[in-house]
Amino acid sequence: MANNQQPAKSVNPLHTSAREGAASNSSSMVPLLPYSTEEIRGALALFIRQAAYQPAKFLSSAARLAADQIDILGGNSEYELPANSRFDDPRWKERGFQRRLLHAWLSLDQRSHELLEALELDTLDERRIEFLLKQISSGLSPANFVVCNPEVNDRTLTTRGKNLIQGLGRLWRDFRDNSGLPTQVDKDLFKVGENLAVTPGNVIYRNEVFELIQYTPATTEVHRTPLLLVPSFINRGYIFDLKPGRSLVENMLAKGHSVFLVMWNNPGVEHRHLGIDDYVQSVLTAGEAVRDVSRSGKFNLTGICGGAQLVALAAAVLQGRRKRWVNTLTLISFVVDPQPEDTDPGALCTEAVVKLAKRQVRKQQLYKASSLNWTMNLLQPDRLLWATGVDYYLLGKDPSASEVMYWMNHQVNVAEKMYCDEIDIMFNNPLPEPGKLEVLGVPIDLGKLKVDNYHLAPYYDHVMPWHSIYRNHGFFGGNSEIVVTN
Repeated sequence: MANNQQPAKSVNPLHTSAREGAASNSSSMVPLLPYSTEEIRGALALFIRQAAYQPAKFLSSAARLAADQIDILGGNSEYELPANSRFDDPRWKERGFQRRLLHAWLSLDQRSHELLEALELDTLDERRIEFLLKQISSGLSPANFVVCNPEVNDRTLTTRGKNLIQGLGRLWRDFRDNSGLPTQVDKDLFKVGENLAVTPGNVIYRNEVFELIQYTPATTEVHRTPLLLVPSFINRGYIFDLKPGRSLVENMLAKGHSVFLVMWNNPGVEHRHLGIDDYVQSVLTAGEAVRDVSRSGKFNLTGICGGAQLVALAAAVLQGRRKRWVNTLTLISFVVDPQPEDTDPGALCTEAVVKLAKRQVRKQQLYKASSLNWTMNLLQPDRLLWATGVDYYLLGKDPSASEVMYWMNHQVNVAEKMYCDEIDIMFNNPLPEPGKLEVLGVPIDLGKLKVDNYHLAPYYDHVMPWHSIYRNHGFFGGNSEIVVTN
């Protein structure tokens, strides 16, 4: 295996390839905090109370809503249809009944948001109420109801109601076997090692936390500096190696890189003691193994979502110990300084919610993957819950055959201590302040990290918005490059 393609300077091998794979790799670290019904009820109460305190604004909005309904009933309304496939059927425009229902729903959604803006609440309260309104609006969509949806009408008449009977059976099985979520993917179509994660490689190291895979080179000559990939600790690592033609690992091997991948084990109750120190140490252990096997003093280190946080911390620990192991650092969908107003979960994150979450996970001694799935689905309720539910329960359609959707539904548990450590980091936000967080006995100071760093911000990431990732600029030492991609 020749090693004569050594780069002349510190270059990031993922500047092109990570951008190519961003569409399928844009799912950030799923928020670990559960949604609190108390916080949601509090947001609703605040909305009602503020509307009552400002009656002129409320009455003005109500008058506009009433005028809208009169126009809608008279057939004189005009609304731009939502930009999603749920209303592509031309009957939503052509049939008076469906058209009036759709316009009434659009009017209610529009006027409620106008009222929210008029009440001039602080940003955090407005974001909480916005999340609540999104859930209500998605649930009230006329596309969700048998009598309103023309496609469901046709299907019910054609099958003489058998689609609804079949849907009830499916709904029961999902409550029993899928935590109440609609089935989103046909899991029988995929099997890791057969049609997913099939790039040749071998496990060269394992312990109770992870396995390290070394992939078989695809070229006669390879770059001297190897590449170490670290996935999120709440997702399966094969996001980097989905299937032939959609594999970052395959792409990098074809370009002459020596590739290694950390695969996190799925923790059980017996692993409840594992915390942030153990996971960061695992990255360091993997890096040491990569150096030994490749006989290279340095490696390129890449992480996605929660894995990006771990590699940033690991690189900072190495810097604090004066170990020059890292050649370049690539962080995908990672935010150094998240703000509560950036995301819906952030807006709902309060000290009371953190305490509740810790009590729950300590009682279970584990944070279960099913909880993560619910959190992710509530971030996009219209697409992931309601549209999927209508297709699966009312129309009798087969679930998706997407390997990305399979990966999204194939999450892992989080160890009790790791969960508590992570939500402390989420709530206290220590990374922007040098020395506020200590990992493995080393005060973390990203500003002292003098390696070239590359940040990938997927434009349509609904968990970690690109503009929050863009704020990473200035927190790292070395040359920083931030790329927003679609």
